[in-house]
Amino acid sequence: MRFQRIVILGNGKIAVDCLCALLDYVDRAQIFVIESQYSPVSLLKKNCEKNNVRYFPAKEVIAALEQLIVPQTFVISANNTVIIPREICESNMVEIINFHYSFLPDYKGVNIPSWVIFNREEFTGVTWHYVNAELDAGEIICQKKIDLDETSTAFQIVQKGMELGKHCFKEMLPRFLDERINGIKNGKGEHVYKSSQFPQNGEICETDDGELIARMLRTYDYGVLALMGVLRFRSGDKVYRIRNYAIYKDDFFIAGKQLHAYHRELNKGAYRIQLTFEDN
Repeated sequence: MRFQRIVILGNGKIAVDCLCALLDYVDRAQIFVIESQYSPVSLLKKNCEKNNVRYFPAKEVIAALEQLIVPQTFVISANNTVIIPREICESNMVEIINFHYSFLPDYKGVNIPSWVIFNREEFTGVTWHYVNAELDAGEIICQKKIDLDETSTAFQIVQKGMELGKHCFKEMLPRFLDERINGIKNGKGEHVYKSSQFPQNGEICETDDGELIARMLRTYDYGVLALMGVLRFRSGDKVYRIRNYAIYKDDFFIAGKQLHAYHRELNKGAYRIQLTFEDN
């Protein structure tokens, strides 16, 4: 193996999957894990304890990373929201790869599962790429596509993306540990999104057309994760926070959760949309 030390920087299922894959090839004493985002019930911490792997909680993440870097360090950024400083990215002591929820070079930044739905894309995907000082701009190592249609939700994209990301990582890992894989050029891309950006500012209106309302509901649907916050529904001068929804098109259920009771039903051409609201 060409690395002296391996650091996983991230959280959630994809970080756990990377850890499990590494343990098939690498001595656990060479693996270190930094959780990049606090979780009250951390699967990553639990798996580190189970496998006797050194674990660092989500506190002073960059300081922890700096302390762990030695010559020939491999950093795996997996579902990581912390920006790695330029001086680390450009260090000749470290090689960094990152897991990204889009089919690069397009759709750099965050909350991409939502934006591809909102922008009516026909496909998205996942990408493992090298990390340099620019956002999601390093050479592409491995990527896979996810087809989208009018039933796709943000949560479904995340679920499919995690599975494809795991398969990509396991495919490239044995070779990557022995030799640097030549990546392909990562172009500029058309779309870049920040965490401060929200489709339609997180609100739909009773007067919006059915296709837009249905698309927005799927855009903000991360299940219990609510990664983009709670979508709001405006009716006149009142605003409600949406709890659940059901979308029917041409009388066929296509997305959401089939509801036995609801607060509002909207009939918009081919679309019939049912909504329940949070208690005020």
